[in-house]
Amino acid sequence: NSIYGVDIEKGAVEIARLRFWLSLIIDEETPKSLPNLDFKILVGDSLVSIFEGQSIEIDWNLKFNNTESIKNIINDQQNKLYQLEQIQDKFFQSNTNKKNLKNDIKELKIEILLNQLNLTKISFLDNNPILGGFLPTEKESLINSKNRLYLDNLDLMISKLELIKVDKNAPLEYFDWKLNFPEILNQKLNSNPGFDIFCGNPPYIQLQKDGGFLANKFQNLKFETFEKTGDIYSLFYEKGIQLLKNEGVLTFITSNKWMRSGYGKSTRNFFCKHQPIKLIDLGSGVFESATVDTNILIIKKKQNKPESQLMSCLDISKEKNIKSFTDFEDKWVCLNDISSETWVISSKLEQVLLNKIETLGSPLKSLDVQINYGIKTGFNEAFIIDNLTKEALCKEDPKSINLLKPVLRGKDIKRYKSEWANFWLISTFPAAKVNIDEFPIVKKYLESFGKKIYQTGEKYIDENGLPQNSRKKTGNKWYETQDQISYFKEFEKDKIIYPNMTLYLPFVFDDKNYYTNQKCFIITSDSLNLRFLTGFLNSKISHYWIKKNCPELQGGTRELSKIFFENIPIPALKNSIVQDISNLVEEIIKCKTNNIDSGVLELKIDEILFSNSNLTKEEIRVIETSLV
Repeated sequence: NSIYGVDIEKGAVEIARLRFWLSLIIDEETPKSLPNLDFKILVGDSLVSIFEGQSIEIDWNLKFNNTESIKNIINDQQNKLYQLEQIQDKFFQSNTNKKNLKNDIKELKIEILLNQLNLTKISFLDNNPILGGFLPTEKESLINSKNRLYLDNLDLMISKLELIKVDKNAPLEYFDWKLNFPEILNQKLNSNPGFDIFCGNPPYIQLQKDGGFLANKFQNLKFETFEKTGDIYSLFYEKGIQLLKNEGVLTFITSNKWMRSGYGKSTRNFFCKHQPIKLIDLGSGVFESATVDTNILIIKKKQNKPESQLMSCLDISKEKNIKSFTDFEDKWVCLNDISSETWVISSKLEQVLLNKIETLGSPLKSLDVQINYGIKTGFNEAFIIDNLTKEALCKEDPKSINLLKPVLRGKDIKRYKSEWANFWLISTFPAAKVNIDEFPIVKKYLESFGKKIYQTGEKYIDENGLPQNSRKKTGNKWYETQDQISYFKEFEKDKIIYPNMTLYLPFVFDDKNYYTNQKCFIITSDSLNLRFLTGFLNSKISHYWIKKNCPELQGGTRELSKIFFENIPIPALKNSIVQDISNLVEEIIKCKTNNIDSGVLELKIDEILFSNSNLTKEEIRVIETSLV
């Protein structure tokens, strides 16, 4: 009687209904016949109401002038919703006349939809009169054209619904929460609409997948949690909470990336408007079929943001062979300072420790630094060449060397040391305004890649009959790199290089003018001591902060995206201490260059930072054990 369900996959719905039947057969001492679940467990799109490929987002609260005809439609709508509730309940309990009842339910829903579409049409015409009369301006003509297109779509859907209504065998393939579950969700029938409990395991699909198909589908539907680079499960969180009554509770198991990812900021902000109750970080490997780290969130819907936020949290992401949550009763911690910033589950000791680290100095982003991405060429196979190719190009035309820059890849970055693999970058950056005709041999080489190097976004069939894609469409010339890269001169300054995704968190000081590919970031500054900064970023304090604040990918790899990493606190130390660490970094670099062990020198940097950070022995132990 109390359970409702929706899934976009028909097979999932059939399995759910079967599971209810098995429960009655196996679990009940005296089995009863299973009620008819056709209108309780449904196939449908949970996020948007789609009919014949068109979105029909019903507005059940349209405001009108109180004309008699409008009153009649609204009263009819109210009566039909009441009839729908009654007849669906009758179907649920009935063992006879199911076919007739099904047809009656279908017809009622179509009539309710037709009423609603006609009301929508009337409301739209009231609020969108024809502009400009016989001589509209170009802008007015465009608006009129869009309005006519919208009305044409409404008329088309009305016509299709009329045809389905006439054809008794044609199914109504349409789902709307308030239409299908009116007794629970429709405010026309229920003064306190909404579910008490909403639970599930929504899909995890990046919205940018398949050329951004889902991003385009949802970007104009006013989801607060929508981010083009985000994941669809964020939208399910928002929809689920919307469908709760006030004080109702939602429990989802999803990927845990929203806790620390950039796209998760809007999701975290949405949660903060309500009352998160429990959060369990499960990590990886809990479910054999899941390829992502997961968590469970229990959150209560609040119409008004609570004055204080106190959430119980459990981090068992590193535990193995989990059998019961009761095994971890002593590991629950409370968080009371959640915000749209990253959510980190930590003990009271760790919270104090992180707060100390945060107050050591200032966030990196507030200092005199520039953080830039490596070079995005859009086609590394063409623009990043090996030494043999470089030598061949320069042999034919010595001027070619002026376009070639030594380039490091993410895999070439080690702790305090880079390992250049003799790769070169063809530096035809749009911002550099290169005239490719001045470099005929390089031009000939790039031309050898044919349409694949074009920046037109076109799909084509190559000479071998295989489908290919050119680079994405831009306004750049065919031989230029994909991004403008107006900051390309920063690569020829002293800088710090680090990978964008890494398990080992290595940082390298570079004074050899290396460029990098898109797998790296660089830090430059006109005033900071970059050798000191390299030493700090390679330190245990730095690595502890990163592991607590930057998103964790599979296998413990960290994502050092600028949006997170730029918040790392850089300690404000005396100039003499800064210089001592800078000197140690210089010695470490010499050791690394000569393949001499530099472990003792690296430990000295950690000792200096520990002794100047007001950390207790217990806090230092927490840092060191967490990095093992």
